[in-house]
Amino acid sequence: MKTTHKLAAAIVATASVGLNAEPYAYGGAFVAPVEIEPANFVAVGIKGGYAFNEHFALELRGMTGVEDDSFLGVDLDLDSIVAGHMRLGGSITETFHPYVMVGYAYTELSASLGPIEDSGSVSRLSLGAGFISDITETTGLNLEFMNYYQGSGNDQILSINFGLVRKF
Repeated sequence: MKTTHKLAAAIVATASVGLNAEPYAYGGAFVAPVEIEPANFVAVGIKGGYAFNEHFALELRGMTGVEDDSFLGVDLDLDSIVAGHMRLGGSITETFHPYVMVGYAYTELSASLGPIEDSGSVSRLSLGAGFISDITETTGLNLEFMNYYQGSGNDQILSINFGLVRKF
């Protein structure tokens, strides 16, 4: 019975924190060096989300490769990464807001060697961490480290995202 009361108190405390901060929608654009062993790409992306309070948000993002790579004569293309995340964070100061993210990402890649072409996709749990540093009341600089895919061994899709975020 005491466990139930503690759980109820924790839920009420968490919900009351959200009542102090107004919900808002946000959007942003970013550029990201993306590493998919053995290749390196440069991608651009957009993201949008809804912050229910200063601690919890849901976010969608999409990105596409703008600079592709090759390995042993095979041209490699990052076609797209689409992801949905839950963002958990807070504020250390009035202008510095760190967070962690957990969600799901879907990645499409293609490869070609002369007339031979192939493509494939992977999807899996996606994790990340970052921060927003406010420039104004509605605009901030954003830096994130994201792991869009973690397979076995070196099978992973990593990116460092640099961008701007704007509250609406």
